[in-house]
Amino acid sequence: MTRRRSVHLLSFSYRRGIPRKANLVFDVRFLPNPHYVNSLRPFSGQDPRVARFILKRKETQAFLKLLRPLLHLTLKKYPKARMSRIRIAFGCTGGRHRSVTIAEAIVRDLNRRGYAAKVIHRDVNREE
Repeated sequence: MTRRRSVHLLSFSYRRGIPRKANLVFDVRFLPNPHYVNSLRPFSGQDPRVARFILKRKETQAFLKLLRPLLHLTLKKYPKARMSRIRIAFGCTGGRHRSVTIAEAIVRDLNRRGYAAKVIHRDVNREE
């Protein structure tokens, strides 16, 4: 019987530092930043308007298209390293928009694939 792997996704702000216990860290600061859109700035990456702004971009779609198979391959191999809990972190400048949206998209994908995936947004409610 195989053990079900626990996957913890974390969004974070680079201003507050990279999470020390992350197994994988992805920098999403190259994606368009909703912080510079006045109508989106007050909302987090969990808001559908912000998520749409980020997810509809070609560069986001290209990133996710490459990231999903990479994570699937990587997560399949972690049990051989006797790791039952995997931590994947996504960082952006403030930890409110891009990293949050990407972590939410990936947690949905992993849960659909049968992983026990959870997401934590470390810095989403912190003052800038």
